[in-house]
Amino acid sequence: MASSFLETTTINKNTKSVTQIPYWFSELTGGKNKISNTAEAYTYVPLIFRAVTLISNAIATVPVKFYKTNSKKDVETEWMFREGFSNLIWRTTASMCLKGSAYWERVQNGYSKPQNVYYRNPYSMTVEYREREKAILFTQNPSGTQWVNFPEANRYQIVYFADFDPANDVTNGVGNAEVAMTNASLLHYMDRFASKFFEGGAMPVTFLGMDVSTPKEEVNRVERIMRNMISSIANAFNVVGIRAGAITTQQLTPPIKDLAMTELYQQALSNVALAFGIPKTMLEDAANYATAKEHRKGFYDETIIPKANRLRDVINTQLLADVGARLDFDFGSLSIYQEDEKFRAEVFKMYVDGGIEMSVAAELAGIEFTDEQMKKLSKPKEEPKPPEQPTQEQEDDPMTEDLKRWQRKATKRLKDGKGASCDFESDYIPAWMIADIKAELADSNTVDEVVDVFGKKRSQDI
Repeated sequence: MASSFLETTTINKNTKSVTQIPYWFSELTGGKNKISNTAEAYTYVPLIFRAVTLISNAIATVPVKFYKTNSKKDVETEWMFREGFSNLIWRTTASMCLKGSAYWERVQNGYSKPQNVYYRNPYSMTVEYREREKAILFTQNPSGTQWVNFPEANRYQIVYFADFDPANDVTNGVGNAEVAMTNASLLHYMDRFASKFFEGGAMPVTFLGMDVSTPKEEVNRVERIMRNMISSIANAFNVVGIRAGAITTQQLTPPIKDLAMTELYQQALSNVALAFGIPKTMLEDAANYATAKEHRKGFYDETIIPKANRLRDVINTQLLADVGARLDFDFGSLSIYQEDEKFRAEVFKMYVDGGIEMSVAAELAGIEFTDEQMKKLSKPKEEPKPPEQPTQEQEDDPMTEDLKRWQRKATKRLKDGKGASCDFESDYIPAWMIADIKAELADSNTVDEVVDVFGKKRSQDI
């Protein structure tokens, strides 16, 4: 751009130029406040801050289930460490977005079993792989504290999260913000240019041409006047009259109306959105309701779920396996998926009521069953027996007992503020009824509504 300007701009050869670089221009060329790393990008570039917090908030608010594992089946339990899981996973996700890695220190007892976990800042951590020992050494500066992992032996002192890096297999990965650094710098410089320009009085860089016959004293006087005007915002809007010959000006910087640089901003916005896997509409809040809803679901399907599942695998392998537990993210309980689940259940029930085989109806409705459930669906239907008149001595049949247990579980979850919708395994409740109950529980907000859901099912003639 500079060369084309010089080629197309001519200055009268009978004039001499007087230049004074304004305050804002010298501040820009001084090289201050450059974005040199992703931590500064997060601090100074609003779009990077927005992208990191958007992903971190999304993962930290997904409901999580913890299970104690044994030889028979998993039993749901609570997070077993003092540090809050939501805060840990938020900071971990933010670290992964910015640095491509994250670290939890395992506070262990004498048997190398974790008693608690602490988040460690990735910007102060160095990672070294030692081939001979098959070990990964972690050092935190400036304290010099060290930890070591032996992945092949399943021995860990650090829960180590790392994204993919094509340059190495073990040490730190590549974070989203690192991919977007060039565009983050561009956004920062655009903001800084406009800020310094107006801070300096909105005075553009200008060549001031004067006739060669102008006395030297007059030239010096003009220089002093212009220097005072464009180096202080207090004098930027003064009007000064001087005695001089013909004076011509040539403006070098663009007009104020061009400072928005819309095309450059949109280009940087698109590249940041691509690097973080976030729809542009979620970064600029410019979509209508239908489009925003569609983009938000795509954001969860393509970005949040894969990222959360990678975090889950690391936590299960490097932390919870040592205490006989595991975690899973319950994406199905999110509102954006509850609506789809309810719709599929309604379609499934419509097909079954229409006489379509259950396995075919499930496939058409987009419902997945386990192998065990499919075997039950494949069994031929037995002729219904005439209902027996219940007596006070008779006990409830197994299906009714399971329905009662499910009702108690849903009621307890509702009272705990977790929502009535929950999974339940049963060998006696039909698969179509399980899907129907889950759909109705998603809309149940009171204990009476939960009681009504199960009351209707127990009263049906199966």
